[in-house]
Amino acid sequence: MKRAPKILIKTVLSLTAFFAVERFCHEKTRGFRPGKILSHFANDPRYEISSLSEEEIQNANEILKQRFYFLGDGGQGYSFTSEDGLYVLKFFKLHHMRTSKILKQLPLFGILRSATDDFIEEREMNHNKIFSSCMIAMQDFKEETGMIFLHLNTTSYRHPIVSITDAIGVNHNIELDKAAFALQKKASVAFRDLHQAINRKDEEVVKEAISSFVSFLAKRCQKGIQDLDSGFKRNYGIVNGELIEIDVGSFTKNASLQDPKIMKKEILKKTEGLRKGLVAHYPEMILFFEQSLETAISSSSE
Repeated sequence: MKRAPKILIKTVLSLTAFFAVERFCHEKTRGFRPGKILSHFANDPRYEISSLSEEEIQNANEILKQRFYFLGDGGQGYSFTSEDGLYVLKFFKLHHMRTSKILKQLPLFGILRSATDDFIEEREMNHNKIFSSCMIAMQDFKEETGMIFLHLNTTSYRHPIVSITDAIGVNHNIELDKAAFALQKKASVAFRDLHQAINRKDEEVVKEAISSFVSFLAKRCQKGIQDLDSGFKRNYGIVNGELIEIDVGSFTKNASLQDPKIMKKEILKKTEGLRKGLVAHYPEMILFFEQSLETAISSSSE
């Protein structure tokens, strides 16, 4: 009888140690494991890009022959930067989209069945939302997002095995034909320099940034594309002096944005943080901001 408590204590301690090590490894690796980015979805014609030329495929494959190093992670995926520092390879967190077939087949009833169905539906919606957004970025907003290549359906012998280094320096070889990924131009953070320019009241830099950002948003609206992400600072970058949108996972089609009145509301909503910064630190620029807004809307309606 005395052995039972000892066994129980040892079991509890062992489990505690296991979960502590697991959480430690998860934090250090930022949760990355190759199994999380490999696709088990059936190929879907909605996510097939038929317009890609052989030249574009070969260009992407050449870029993907170099090693990529862990850059960061977000709610939708893991990012790796190329060895030459010019590109970012993004893998999607497919484990957040997958559901087991067993869940659908379990003989559940009542609240359990309802909760399980809601869980499955949520995952399927997340999958469709992110992949549909990426298709919009690739097909309708390619230059403005720095997109080079997008691969959402599995393929055979089409792409190389890419070498990546994770957050703790472990090397992995990823079979790209079996992964869902996006390849983009690497951008510098757009609004870090703008924040500094506002604080030092650098009129030329601030005016150029305001004009570029407002024009960019008007162009997106004119194309009938809406970004559902409320993020501001982290979503935009600069490539060769041009503004691009880095995050490609929150786009949807909304033709009503082409209406000048609705376009104005959308731009004001997206620039709320910028305007607050100007009011607090550089109020002299508010008039220029308003003029830039009117000019961008007028130009996009012509």
